[in-house]
Amino acid sequence: MKKIIILLMCMLFLNSCALTEPYQVKTLNDAFDGYTINQMTYNYLVSNSGIVELNIKRLQTKDGRISYYLVVEYQNSDWLFIEGGESLILLVDGERIGFKGDGSLQSRNVGSSGWIDEKAVYDINPKILNQIANAKEVKVKIIGNQYYIECKFTEQSFQNFKKFIAEYITGTSGGGGNLIVNGQPYYSGDKKK
Repeated sequence: MKKIIILLMCMLFLNSCALTEPYQVKTLNDAFDGYTINQMTYNYLVSNSGIVELNIKRLQTKDGRISYYLVVEYQNSDWLFIEGGESLILLVDGERIGFKGDGSLQSRNVGSSGWIDEKAVYDINPKILNQIANAKEVKVKIIGNQYYIECKFTEQSFQNFKKFIAEYITGTSGGGGNLIVNGQPYYSGDKKK
């Protein structure tokens, strides 16, 4: 019983520390295959179980094609086994938006301290990223093979999404240039500059 209490206290402490991490973007330039990845890190959500990050990833190929992804990272003392299929569901100001992916099957690890780390990646349209960033409330459900967890965005989560969009999608901070979606120019908030 004492070990369980200590473990719970450690989880609460780590979760509270994690929520204060600053916004960061890691960039990987692959000279051999000619692609660039920009990935947000430390976008922690308030969770009912473990530590959860929901980050944006931007992939640009050598021919200029750009794709966007949501990356879920889950850390806890027990497996969630994030399912393939529609396993990430957001309620964005009450509107249900489901995302399909391969689940965490290819990215499940046990750290040296015994903590579990799972990662799942989902395609996303930049217009939906903008909708999320400008929402008043975003609730998140991540479905595992035996149970699910629920999370919600903090004010910092919204700020992180807005900053990434400005830097890597709309180019307002000099990062990404204008984006083309379905052959048409895309502007944040659907407003022309």
